[in-house]
Amino acid sequence: MPAIWFFSSIAVPAIMPFNLWDNLTILSAFANCYIVLAAFFLGMHIAGSENARCTTRFMQAVPTSMWRPGLAKLFVGCLVAVLPLVIFYTVICTILPLLIDNNTLDAAIERLIKEFGTIVDIYGWSLYNLAIGTFGVTSLLLWMSAAGVNRSDEVRAGAIGFLVCGSVWMVFGFLAVWVENHNSLLGNGWLYLIPALPGGPAIALGMSAYRNNQLITPLLTIIGITSHGTILYWYLKRFGRIAVPPKRARASELNFFRWTHKHTEPMRSQWRAIAWKQFRETGPLAAMAVFFVLLIVPIVYYFNSQYPSHSDFGEMLGGASLWAGFFVILVAGIGAYLEDLSPRVNNFWRSRPVNINLWFVVKYVVGLTVLALAFGSLLTPAYWLEIHPAADRIYWFIMAAFFATYSLALLYTISMASYCLLRQPIYAAVLTFGLLFGGIVLVRWLFYDTSQSILFFTTLFVALVSAITIAYLAVKHDWGWKEGR
Repeated sequence: MPAIWFFSSIAVPAIMPFNLWDNLTILSAFANCYIVLAAFFLGMHIAGSENARCTTRFMQAVPTSMWRPGLAKLFVGCLVAVLPLVIFYTVICTILPLLIDNNTLDAAIERLIKEFGTIVDIYGWSLYNLAIGTFGVTSLLLWMSAAGVNRSDEVRAGAIGFLVCGSVWMVFGFLAVWVENHNSLLGNGWLYLIPALPGGPAIALGMSAYRNNQLITPLLTIIGITSHGTILYWYLKRFGRIAVPPKRARASELNFFRWTHKHTEPMRSQWRAIAWKQFRETGPLAAMAVFFVLLIVPIVYYFNSQYPSHSDFGEMLGGASLWAGFFVILVAGIGAYLEDLSPRVNNFWRSRPVNINLWFVVKYVVGLTVLALAFGSLLTPAYWLEIHPAADRIYWFIMAAFFATYSLALLYTISMASYCLLRQPIYAAVLTFGLLFGGIVLVRWLFYDTSQSILFFTTLFVALVSAITIAYLAVKHDWGWKEGR
């Protein structure tokens, strides 16, 4: 699956008419996206796969310490995440010098020397970015695994890990703003906390590469090793030591969702039962994302805006909503059939007199509607505030709303179809990422001229219908490359 991301990113310099420096920037952006996604999905797999597959009891019965399989899973996860980066930058430093002329290469090298004093050629740039990527993906993977360890399934582990990592960076951002605004005696001392944050070692390595850097590199190294060693100890101490009770028992013990007598009876309508089940699976994840965005954006905007304006707030709200929405929609699409296509549950559903067409349509529509309402409540005011008052404001608002809705539906559908075909969350996530960004590059290349608007919208429609059709056929005929949980 990393090959899909690899080839889609390598194709950028070949089909987009940018100079070398722009190509290097785009390739770095692709690598950074891969780092976040790989750490996110591998981390949630490490943290929640044992309980999701009911193998925790088996591991506890084996006469060995629990920290050994936990450390082995983490080590293998780091290798799996880092290996595509090694191949990626090896190919870059091998191919790019063959595709460009010497003058262009010399100009890019001069800019590299100007930006970083120690990097003098394309090979040094590749090695530098490989080191940053290795530190970044390892740190994020460790934080995600430690935050979501022993959760009942991968989706919950990923949600908790994302919330923890985001909250840590939010607290750090508040501290940084407070120090800058109050001229504290700490000075630049707050920068020494960066190596302890999720992905912080990569940022610290980047800071140490600048010529005029005033920070003490050995101290940054000690803080990074100490903090991540503590997180590793926490992860190994907890891995496999807590047995998660069944969801029904856990809900009844904590007295969650108390209903009146009529709600305790089985639902007589199939579509209502399926809709309620899908709402219970997608709703909390979407609500958590909305709450997180509404909590962070106003506070960050208040502390960072010297000259506040409605347009700036709308831009900040829209950017945060899109960033959170990408991960939440991707997880929600994979999680739509995460439980339903597991072997025992899948056999149960198909043995019941349930209409498969009704099952698919209701789950798809309810999940998509919940996500659209959740992120629509964020993006609607964001777009309205961001667009400057003008005669064509309503037109641009409608266009922005259309593309946001289409992007949401396409990402949700592709992730759902990927999981239905592959039956593994990690593989489905990487496949979705590769198809989505590869498709963006291809569309940008094919429809560079906006006069081809009819053909462009036709292509968008065909892509969405094709994804829905593949997802539907995979569910109806029980297609699947690997057996689920």
